[in-house]
Amino acid sequence: IYTLTKYGAEVVADMLRRPVAEILYPVGGVQYANDFAHRAAYVDCCIAFDAWIAADEARDCLEVRHYFDKTGANRGAGLSRLRAATRLDLPGGGYIIPDGLAYFDTGTKRRAVAVEIHNFPDVGRIVKQLAGYVDHVVTDASSRAFGHDAAGRVLSISTDPAVTVRVMDRMLALPG
Repeated sequence: IYTLTKYGAEVVADMLRRPVAEILYPVGGVQYANDFAHRAAYVDCCIAFDAWIAADEARDCLEVRHYFDKTGANRGAGLSRLRAATRLDLPGGGYIIPDGLAYFDTGTKRRAVAVEIHNFPDVGRIVKQLAGYVDHVVTDASSRAFGHDAAGRVLSISTDPAVTVRVMDRMLALPG
């Protein structure tokens, strides 16, 4: 896996004719050694999403936010404090931090989705995490994050198809 450096950000900014401040890169160097497999799976998902968007000229990616991108300041307070760009505050209190948030146009409708990548075989842990997203789905938190008024969705992706089936079975058995 590769990561963008300061020089790389300058090259990308020049290519895109944008200010270098708009190009995100890990300022302190690579900081995700413990998160490597998860991040690699998430990056693969983003590449697949880009390919899906490109496969139909009617589709358009309006915005994507990643869990490893941050907003705010280290020494900020309240809403200006450093936090994940994907953090969704829930109306009843609390919050969730999905791996990604995507807002896109399918050509016929706009969709806002929260993305979760599961690259571990613990079905109980996955179900517990997804059950925490019920408030998000009910309140359309991902849609509200983009100023969109349609229902939000959660896209749960597992790197093991057998785990996906077991998670679906367990989720269907949950009350409500």
